[in-house]
Amino acid sequence: MLQLPSIQPPAVRTSATALCAVVFSLFAQAGCVSSRDASVPPVAGEDALYAPVLERWTRKMTVFSQFQNKIEISAVLLNDRMRKAVGERLARLRGGAEGMSIFSDSQGNNRLGMLVSVYTPESTYLNFDDKLLWSLSLRVGPSQQAPLFIRRVYDKTTLEPFFSDIHRWSQDYLLVFDFPENAVSQDSKSSAPSSEVEFSAQSALARVTLRWP
Repeated sequence: MLQLPSIQPPAVRTSATALCAVVFSLFAQAGCVSSRDASVPPVAGEDALYAPVLERWTRKMTVFSQFQNKIEISAVLLNDRMRKAVGERLARLRGGAEGMSIFSDSQGNNRLGMLVSVYTPESTYLNFDDKLLWSLSLRVGPSQQAPLFIRRVYDKTTLEPFFSDIHRWSQDYLLVFDFPENAVSQDSKSSAPSSEVEFSAQSALARVTLRWP
């Protein structure tokens, strides 16, 4: 399986708890997705099977200042349920594919990922990977952590069929946290997640908090 060319290889020190292998690859072959099944909408939000899952795990917020957009942030939790939905949609689009690969730690366990899209007229603050500008964290239940790593997406074409808030003006990032991917799963008996989740992004420009549910 080829790595998605839009995400640079992470520089992460290996240890018993650190990531020793991280791959975020949507396709068995890199490139744009074209549907082999005319019944599968090319736009994610129009896919009746996929859109409810994407909506379930997406949160977004716009901060205004003097009636103008100060910043827009959208985040998709790439937990086990979301990853499965991406794989299923990919299979329907291409008529069969391996789907999204895993974020694996040194024990072979999958880590929790997040795709974040950000837009602001203040171009400096598009740099979500600059720790001097932004403080990022994810809280799952009582535990709060900064990302293990952040990688910028440079080529949007392979992700656009799966994530509705990616557009030409957004800057998009893959974040991976040291939580198991099933730490934020939908309870089989209800529509609520198994743990309360809160993503926080803070800077001099704005403070954004996104919560699930």
